[in-house]
Amino acid sequence: MKQKEKIAEQEQALVEKDQELRELTLKIEDVDRFVDEVSETAYQKACEVVADSVREKTQQEDMKILRAYQKWITSPDRKTLKMIRDFIGDCLDELARAMTVAAKTVTRTVQKTLQKSEVKEAHKEPIKNLFLKDWGRSR
Repeated sequence: MKQKEKIAEQEQALVEKDQELRELTLKIEDVDRFVDEVSETAYQKACEVVADSVREKTQQEDMKILRAYQKWITSPDRKTLKMIRDFIGDCLDELARAMTVAAKTVTRTVQKTLQKSEVKEAHKEPIKNLFLKDWGRSR
């Protein structure tokens, strides 16, 4: 009889351990889902910030060069008719507007490229690993 009781106790202990294992597995899956979501959000925001920052800084530098050239070429010191200087100034203003539109188009293209699944997954994995490393796990 004692053996049956001992076996029953061990079976009950196994059932309890199995339940604990299932609960821990669910917690791990929850953490994995959370890390996936956080990694996705972090990647999205990083792409937006980087693309916008690069576009903005590049555009500022381009405009600085364009405006300096425009100032030089439309200066009354140039030995060109005022009408021609004004025309060149207008053309350079239009060029500046076109460059602004082009920069926004390039930014959208870069962001689309960064959102391609193969690119995104390759760059999200290190983000996930940083989170998992903090929890003592890695993939």
